[in-house]
Amino acid sequence: LGCVSKESQIKYFLHVYHHLKKGNPRAFIKSLIGLGNLKYCDEFHTAPQNWYLEALDVLKNYEDDPLKAQVYIGLGNIKYSYEQIAKLGE
Repeated sequence: LGCVSKESQIKYFLHVYHHLKKGNPRAFIKSLIGLGNLKYCDEFHTAPQNWYLEALDVLKNYEDDPLKAQVYIGLGNIKYSYEQIAKLGE
């Protein structure tokens, strides 16, 4: 999405998430990845990794290795971030 504000990106991915949930699974999964990447949380996704876990759940029905790789990379980045934060608190 280039040089767009974080708020605009969140608004875009939420729009895709809510409107393409059943119509376009690839776009829906990419919106889940995007929201995880932005570390967005809401009442149902109380931690960023929840977006990636939902994406993995949707991906059970589709063969798309590049998207699976993006999800696993996102989960790894979240884990790394948490580990770095924990080290700062030591």
